Amino acid sequence: MTLLLLAVICASHQLTPFMMLIAITVLTLSGCVWPSRLPLITAVVLALWLAYPASAYLVGHPPRSDVGLQAATKANVVNRMSGTPGHVLVVQLRMVLTLVLWALAAAGVTVTGAKGVWTSG
Repeated sequence: MTLLLLAVICASHQLTPFMMLIAITVLTLSGCVWPSRLPLITAVVLALWLAYPASAYLVGHPPRSDVGLQAATKANVVNRMSGTPGHVLVVQLRMVLTLVLWALAAAGVTVTGAKGVWTSG
C-alpha cells in the first residue's frame, strides 16, 4: 500500500515527492519509521518518474542555473504581496498561518525532546 501511495504522489505533483523524501528520511533517521529502506525506495520511485514520464517535460524545460533562492523568494513571496486589498489580506493571512504552523511544529519537537519520546512504539 505504501508503494502505491508513493507512486501516486510522484505522478500527481511536482514538488511533493521531494518533500516526502526529505520527511521520510528524517523520520527514518529519528527512528519513527521502521522500514529503513523506505527512503531508498522513495528515491528510486522518484528517479524513475523523472527518468521516464517526466523526461519529455524536462527536455523542453531544462532547469535554469541562474535562478536561485533570492529569485524564487522574490517571485513567490515579494511579488505576491501586491494587488487588491483582498488579495493582500489573503496573502498576509497565509503567511501568518504558515508561521503559526512552523511554531507549533517547533513546540511539538521541543515537547517530544523534553519527554524523551522519539519512537512511535
